[in-house]
Amino acid sequence: MASACGFELITEKLLTVDAPINGKAGVYGTALAAATLYGYGKTVAVLLAKGVDVNAMGPMGTPLRVASARGYIEIVQKLLERGAKVDATGGECGTALHAASAYGHTDIITRLLAYGADPEAVGGKFNVFLPVFNDSYYRCTFATALHAASWKGCECTVAQLILHGANVNAMTGIHCTAL
Repeated sequence: MASACGFELITEKLLTVDAPINGKAGVYGTALAAATLYGYGKTVAVLLAKGVDVNAMGPMGTPLRVASARGYIEIVQKLLERGAKVDATGGECGTALHAASAYGHTDIITRLLAYGADPEAVGGKFNVFLPVFNDSYYRCTFATALHAASWKGCECTVAQLILHGANVNAMTGIHCTAL
């Protein structure tokens, strides 16, 4: 609860009396995911200093994926410095690069690519419905970060991913390219 509210002093106090730092935290998954979701950088720093698992998977994926989707560059940097796996998959957006690409966070994309994120990584459970004939729809799951950026209309992100080698001919599950 304290981590989800950004109470870093209470979080630190609870950890001194053996609160389980990597214990499950309800809908958030972990205390780190909760603090990350709401952008509480000081609380994230407390948890990292105490040795929290930066790669713990929760319902929203890893904390790095959550911070990337929300646009929290400072938290992304802290997690990367502590060894967060840049290409870990999980949650609706797949990897952190998928998440940052879907929401147009170009500064985070640059950082993730600098830490070795694979622009060709496949993943993500963004389910979009593409219109076809007779007002019916096909369900489409994104394959790469480029698909996510294209679907969301993030022009700068698309250009950035292409510059870093994203395959413009990669197909989704229904044989759909980013074009």
